[in-house]
Amino acid sequence: MTSTVTEPQEVNNSTAGTGGSGRAKAITDEYGDIHKLVLQGMMSAGFLDAKGVKKLFIAACSYLSLPSNERTSMAYVQKVVRDICEKIRPFDMAIRSASCELTGKKYYIFLLTVDKPLLKLQTLFSKFEVGLFQKIIDTVNL
Repeated sequence: MTSTVTEPQEVNNSTAGTGGSGRAKAITDEYGDIHKLVLQGMMSAGFLDAKGVKKLFIAACSYLSLPSNERTSMAYVQKVVRDICEKIRPFDMAIRSASCELTGKKYYIFLLTVDKPLLKLQTLFSKFEVGLFQKIIDTVNL
């Protein structure tokens, strides 16, 4: 499968997912639990198609007891992905959207933007395990 990688598209925050009422702005103003759950889901999956992302948002809304109808629009999804990308950029991580050139199907991909061996371990092991590994390496390198 060949793909073209693009940044998530811009969204007008004042009317995203509300039909122009401006109500969605209140639910997207700050980085919150839905952002954290979506990030965890993306890190766990590695990549999801648009339907998978929508299911992830529905599951996150269900878990947080939030209404999912406004929070599953593609405009809201793109806004949340941009917010997450801003937060994880300092850690050399990103979520990108890509469209398959053959099928046109849209995917969201969790990426490490640098090639550091220790960063690769972050997606395989818990924070404690990575810290323990770092201590072992530091002890061996004495």
